[in-house]
Amino acid sequence: ATPVSGQVFTSLPISVSGLCTGDLLVKIYKNGVFSGSTQCTNGSYSIKTDLFNGTNELIARVYDALDQA
Repeated sequence: ATPVSGQVFTSLPISVSGLCTGDLLVKIYKNGVFSGSTQCTNGSYSIKTDLFNGTNELIARVYDALDQA
């Protein structure tokens, strides 16, 4: 998955990608704030997002058709 822990960026937006299963929706959160979503396709996802100044904790969660994590 990208980005890796501790990675530093000098330009925005950044690409966030990783593996997922099924036909689920992947939602990205940065420091607990919703940042965007994309569909899991062929076992992976990729989405562009901006960042807050300073440290950012990125979390990707998958959601089913009933919007359950």
